[in-house]
Amino acid sequence: TLGGRTAGTYQLIDYTVQNNAPLANLSNFSLATTSLGGLSFALVNNTGSTSIDLTVTGTNSVISQWAVDADGNWSTGTNWTNGVPQSAGDTANFGTMIQNAHTVTLDVPETEGTMNFNSTGTSTIAGTNTLTLQATSGNAGINVIAGSHTISAPVSMASSTNVDVATGSTLNISGNLTGSGSLTTLSKTSAGTLALKNLTNTGSLNVNAGKVQISQKGSNTAQGGTNVIVQNL
Repeated sequence: TLGGRTAGTYQLIDYTVQNNAPLANLSNFSLATTSLGGLSFALVNNTGSTSIDLTVTGTNSVISQWAVDADGNWSTGTNWTNGVPQSAGDTANFGTMIQNAHTVTLDVPETEGTMNFNSTGTSTIAGTNTLTLQATSGNAGINVIAGSHTISAPVSMASSTNVDVATGSTLNISGNLTGSGSLTTLSKTSAGTLALKNLTNTGSLNVNAGKVQISQKGSNTAQGGTNVIVQNL
C-alpha cells in the first residue's frame, strides 16, 4: 500500500542472483499506476545494491471532509476525517455530515486547492484570516453541488480559479476576493449563482454559465455594493 507515503526512495525487492549479476532491465516489472494525487511513481533498477526500488516524487495532497455537524475552527484536526487540509492542492469537502447551518472559522490562514460544498445544511467559512486558493497544477476550484453557502473570510487567488455552482444553489463570497494580477482568472460555470462583493486584481472574469451577481454601489467609495476591478471583463 502507498497510504501515507511521502517523496523518497523505497526498496521493494532485494534480490540475489547467480554470480551477483544485477538484472539487465525491468521489462518484467510494471506499476499499476504511475501517479496518485500529487505523487508520481517510478521503478528503478538499482544495480549497485541489486534491488528494485520505488521512487516517489511530488506532494501527497490531503483530501478531507468536515466531520462534525457543528461550528468549529478549521485548524482543529478532530473536525476533519483525514487531517486538516491546509496546503496547495489539498481538498476540503463540506458534505452531508453538515445537516444544519454552521460556521467554520479560519482561526489561522489556510491554503486549499479545491473546496466542495455538497449539503443542504448551510456552511459559512468565516474569520479575518485569509483563505488562499492554490493548485499544484491547473486551476484551483470551488464546487457547490448542493445547498447555498457563504465565504465571508477574505479570499486570495494564487491560482486561476473555477467556480462551479449547481442549479438552484448560490455561493456568496461576501468578503474580499483578490487575484494575483493579470495571470489569474476567475471562471464561473453551471447554472447556479455566484454572488460577489469585492473582486480585485484579477486578469479576467469569465461567466461561462449561470449568473454572477454584482450588487450595485452608490459610488466608488460607498460601503455597500460591489467593487469589480479586472483587466478583461
